[in-house]
Amino acid sequence: MGELEHKRGRDFAALRAEGPVLVVTTSGRDAPYARLAVSTFDPESDAALLRQANAKPSKS
Repeated sequence: MGELEHKRGRDFAALRAEGPVLVVTTSGRDAPYARLAVSTFDPESDAALLRQANAKPSKS
């Protein structure tokens, strides 16, 4: 687990030694990380949940 700095900003990774990984590319100037890489047992389902949550209109 840790951070990686590069030309485009910083990435955050929380990874197991083996197994599938979900990588999320963020956008916006306020995003603290350019990408998030996280070990998960089901990256496809987790990605779908994130897309669904992002598609919902915010309550302001």
